[in-house]
Amino acid sequence: MKLQKILLVALAVAVMAVGSAYAQELTGLPSQPQFEGEYYVPTSTTINPLIITTQDISWDGSGSVTFNVNLNQRARVWVAVYRKGSTETGQRGPFGAWLRLQPQDLYVWSNGVGTGADLEAGNNTITWDGNDFEGNAAGPGSYEFDLVGWNILDPAPLAGVIGRGFGDNIIDVRYDPPEVFSQEYERDAPQYGGHRMGDMMYSHLGDDFIGNPNAWERWDYNNVMDFEGARTLSGIRADPEDKEAYFTSHRSGERAGIYKMTINRAGKSWDLDTDWADNGYAAVADPSIQMYQMEIWENTIINPNWSSADVPASSIEVFDKASGEVTQQFDISEWFTNVGVDEEGNEPLSAGGPGNLSAGPSGIWTSGWASTNLIKLDWDGNIIWVNRAGDLVGDRVTYETAAETGLAVESSYPIRFNNDINQNSAIFSPRHNSLGNVYSALGRDGTGFYHIFVDAATVVPKDPSNGTNILMIQQDGYRTGGSALRGPNYGSRGKWDGFYTESNLELVSLTKNQATDTKFGPKAMFHLPYDAVSGKLGTGVTAVEEVESAGTPDSYSLSDAYPNPFNPETTIEFSVPVDGYVKVDVYNTAGQLVSSLVDKELSAGAYKTTWDAMTQDGQASSGVYFYRMEAGDFTDTRSMTLLK
Repeated sequence: MKLQKILLVALAVAVMAVGSAYAQELTGLPSQPQFEGEYYVPTSTTINPLIITTQDISWDGSGSVTFNVNLNQRARVWVAVYRKGSTETGQRGPFGAWLRLQPQDLYVWSNGVGTGADLEAGNNTITWDGNDFEGNAAGPGSYEFDLVGWNILDPAPLAGVIGRGFGDNIIDVRYDPPEVFSQEYERDAPQYGGHRMGDMMYSHLGDDFIGNPNAWERWDYNNVMDFEGARTLSGIRADPEDKEAYFTSHRSGERAGIYKMTINRAGKSWDLDTDWADNGYAAVADPSIQMYQMEIWENTIINPNWSSADVPASSIEVFDKASGEVTQQFDISEWFTNVGVDEEGNEPLSAGGPGNLSAGPSGIWTSGWASTNLIKLDWDGNIIWVNRAGDLVGDRVTYETAAETGLAVESSYPIRFNNDINQNSAIFSPRHNSLGNVYSALGRDGTGFYHIFVDAATVVPKDPSNGTNILMIQQDGYRTGGSALRGPNYGSRGKWDGFYTESNLELVSLTKNQATDTKFGPKAMFHLPYDAVSGKLGTGVTAVEEVESAGTPDSYSLSDAYPNPFNPETTIEFSVPVDGYVKVDVYNTAGQLVSSLVDKELSAGAYKTTWDAMTQDGQASSGVYFYRMEAGDFTDTRSMTLLK
């Protein structure tokens, strides 16, 4: 462990030496592009999740590969290929943008950061020539591929109300329709409505607040932190295990830390949970730090901290959710320490993050508001990968740095990290960038995966005919973040799936008779249909094919293999009446798993798969084998005989 830490620091010092100019003052950058999309009035509040299905592909490493992509609606789709079992570490990609510090799936190829493929509903294909991103033949081996799709080709439906503050928004899918709590501005200036830190907007997903301007309420938790200077940048978080419990944070200073609250629906507010931690308050380890985008994962509360004091500090603290105690603290200063240049030529140090994070079973993704590095850690605090400048994703490059390195000039302040549905990519919003209205994503090992440009989702309603006087204005054309949902159980499909994005469109005037204290109303939130699936590719892979049928099957079924007995291969057909996860495995007579034929999410339909008598260790021997199907509450086991 000590040797690993020394190596990590050595790599970080090398990165800082090469990239110190990245942290210089961002002067002379290209101006941010203005909004150029078309305005339109939203005609729908119907949430229609995108569903993508694909098939595993048997491939010997020679020639091109065709990926099958089935969609229930139009979408722009990206695909990325990764080699399994790689032990390679170190720098990769343009200008060494991808730094792998642990062995993991190795990025091989994708179909373009800024392009993707625009596909229609139904069956589609995307073709790969079999060469890696450097133009070399990928060759035989074991691979996996990720397909990610966004329907940014059709007008986005209005998803409801969103607040006007820095704190993140809660979309609580434990309720139907989901409840939405969004943060207001935390400033007393009249132009911001004089709202306090705990002012919240309450609504439901799918509310048509354009047709009904009163389809939201103002709640608050100001009594929880009723002291001067109280401020949060995380908003509130719902406890996944307790519908009555919520958490928030105070950003910095003497009372910096986590606060636990219970919802008071009658009072449209929250109350401090005095039975938790120290009278409802869990102190941060160092009050000089600033706390940002708090996250809850299982039994923990994870918080990014940073300070630009005389000795800059950057860390992640992990609190025990039950007790409020700090159980882990990860020092990540080497990745977020900036080297500046003052007027006398000195090089002062400052912290550039972390400011944002997301968490899942495999670890923690985090980025800084003033750093080009985006990183992923495991749950022991070890860095898995780092995405640095050079691959067009999350880059922050001055003219000075561009002259030294040859990188393109770019500005970016990554915010609102969200790990995706299957944890194989992470989505963030590079705010104040010079690309425009964009979300970006990183792939499995930190590689730049794709951008999506979402100008087409911008909305300005004009003079509705229902007698209200609603005026919405375009502020600057930039999104500032969003939330990816699939739930309520992690990884499970739901009718609210998708990406919920806030619009910089502000409601500035309501009906003439509405109370003045609500004149600073909500902004619009929109639903972008989004889905991500994965498949297997390479030698020894058995494909799953959909069988043309007269309609959706009425029930689960597993058919007899044919031919049976067989040599060298046999086909197994099965049906699933609803979308869900399906497993079909082959076992020997000792009950040992010898091959996994199906292990993935499938849409309702009839399918077939083929077993080529290959086991995990090579060619199967003659004898009796059993194949077992599991889907939902259905299980069935049948036998087949291999004759040689």
